[in-house]
Amino acid sequence: MICVICKQAELQEGTGSSLFERGRMTLVIKDIPKLICPNSGEEYTDEETTDRLLQIAEEAEKSGVLTDVRQYKAAWQAEFLLAPSACRAMTLILPGSKMRANALSKH
Repeated sequence: MICVICKQAELQEGTGSSLFERGRMTLVIKDIPKLICPNSGEEYTDEETTDRLLQIAEEAEKSGVLTDVRQYKAAWQAEFLLAPSACRAMTLILPGSKMRANALSKH
């Protein structure tokens, strides 16, 4: 897949972090599997992973978390066992949704 930002580089598998903010809650999830552009640094998260990230963030907010840092694998294991889902196409996490996600690091 070619990066939609630079329109030149082939995306490479890697990991990154995402920041979720909602109300007073701030949640950082690290080591998320992503496709990363080596040219622009743009990070892409597949739809299944995006759904899991949003579920994790929603649950954190509901449980009263104010600030937390989590590893992706540990954070979603319980949810995966309860609600497995099929693979889906690649998608960007875009600002302006119900939950805001921003890339923090590029690997």
